[in-house]
Amino acid sequence: MRFDGAGEVFMPVGEELWHNSMKYLPKSVYGSHTSWYSTGGDQLCYTARGNATEFAAMKEAFLEEMKSVVKAFPDVNNITITSEDNANWCQCDACLSEKAKYGTDSAVVIKFCNAISDMLNEWIASNNEGVPNDRNVNIAFFAYNATTEAPVYKDAVDGKYKPIDFDVICRDNVFVFYAPIMAMYNENFNSANNAFYLEMLEKWKACSNKIYLWVY
Repeated sequence: MRFDGAGEVFMPVGEELWHNSMKYLPKSVYGSHTSWYSTGGDQLCYTARGNATEFAAMKEAFLEEMKSVVKAFPDVNNITITSEDNANWCQCDACLSEKAKYGTDSAVVIKFCNAISDMLNEWIASNNEGVPNDRNVNIAFFAYNATTEAPVYKDAVDGKYKPIDFDVICRDNVFVFYAPIMAMYNENFNSANNAFYLEMLEKWKACSNKIYLWVY
């Protein structure tokens, strides 16, 4: 692709390109907002424990950090909101309710990224802070560990995967970054040993019109 490194394609958040979700909301700054973090404390809680007031404040604080990054990297148009590098996830009632509804922890991430995308796009369109009002910023999130599964179902009529509902369809500038860590990379992706990972890819195609791949 004729670039020297990922930093030419993705903006770093707190100097991190990947596993940077908590760099947006470091505990050293926002630790008093306990509902912004998972029950285990090592991931974000993408519902703010179901507290609407805290969730609104969380999104505003998150957006402010993203705005500063967008302004600092005017020539890069991709940014990630990627989970921390562990398999843990928030076990609060709100997150568990969403998982029960969608069958996966990824639904809350999609909803959060969509909300942040809407807020960011509104700011870009109206800001007077030096960011071109027609700039497009793409947001990517990981399908990895707890969020590997897409919030989809298989249609009994046509056999195709479809999103559970409209809320888990990614915005046009929100993309999934699929990271099949356990795939067999010494075989074709459509081999029998990789059937599960290929199926996950098919599922994500129902939610996102563009997919980035993290290969190992």
